[in-house]
Amino acid sequence: MAEEHSQELDQDLASPPLPTQGPGEYLLVGLLFLVVGALFLESLKLPGIYQGYTNHAGTLPQTVISLILLLLGVQAVSLLRRRGTLGSLREARSYLFSKDVLVLIVGVSAYAFLVELLHFEITTFLFLWSCMMFLDWRRPWLKLLVSLGTVAGLILVFYTIFHIVLP
Repeated sequence: MAEEHSQELDQDLASPPLPTQGPGEYLLVGLLFLVVGALFLESLKLPGIYQGYTNHAGTLPQTVISLILLLLGVQAVSLLRRRGTLGSLREARSYLFSKDVLVLIVGVSAYAFLVELLHFEITTFLFLWSCMMFLDWRRPWLKLLVSLGTVAGLILVFYTIFHIVLP
């Protein structure tokens, strides 16, 4: 058993390292700045911390969006310090919309469709197990147990304790 774990660890260590900067990272940070900036402007329409109110409808959105903008600023400064290349739009598209991402988007869409037909418990179990198997096919029994435990925990917390009706 220890040898098997050691071989898996060696395989993980032998995988190529992640790039220091993914293609299109500048584009993604810029796009996020635009989207979050637009959300920030919308949040300013509500009374909140920037209008001098500490407990109104806009307080939480303004605070959270301000923190996100701060983190994006830190990320932008980090990118500029690394002096990474801008990369082409084609590289960014292939990086951001890889096969794995597209398969997971289809999986989430299928989950949203099937949850009404198969109900929450079965659909959530199948979704969790299939996603874990897609991302890493080793140890299927462990993934099966983790999926079952997660669904059981969700049912215990939301249905039993909080009395929330699950779909």
